[in-house]
Amino acid sequence: MKVILLTDVKKLGEKDKVIEVSDGFARNFLFAKKLAAPATPGNLKCLEVKKNQQGKKVERHQKSLETICEEISKKHFMIKVKAGEGGKLFGSVTANDLAELIKKETSIDYDKRWIQMDEPLKHTGEHKVRVRYASVISGEINVEILPE
Repeated sequence: MKVILLTDVKKLGEKDKVIEVSDGFARNFLFAKKLAAPATPGNLKCLEVKKNQQGKKVERHQKSLETICEEISKKHFMIKVKAGEGGKLFGSVTANDLAELIKKETSIDYDKRWIQMDEPLKHTGEHKVRVRYASVISGEINVEILPE
């Protein structure tokens, strides 16, 4: 009997996968625990529609992330920090500081985990910082650190 899995089932498959199982296993276990539904033409059509909608939703989300990336990459961010002789900072500029700066200047709710820094910025001047969005889209932002 062909069934559509409604949830991930260990050793059988993942959600929304169509698989072949024995009749007894389907009726007594999968249907009873609401882990699967019979693969009727109507259910298969609903599954296809659902997958199309999910694909469109992912596409819209990715486009919105791309527009955010473009908007942030075009901007030039400036931050004033206390600095000593030779442009060395008293402290450092971290990913959290940059996320707050981006949020303040662009009103985009920006997460500090999206900023990829090997180490905090410790000198004045212009810096290019890599950013990523949902592990798919990446770019760079320009940050200028000015002495206070």
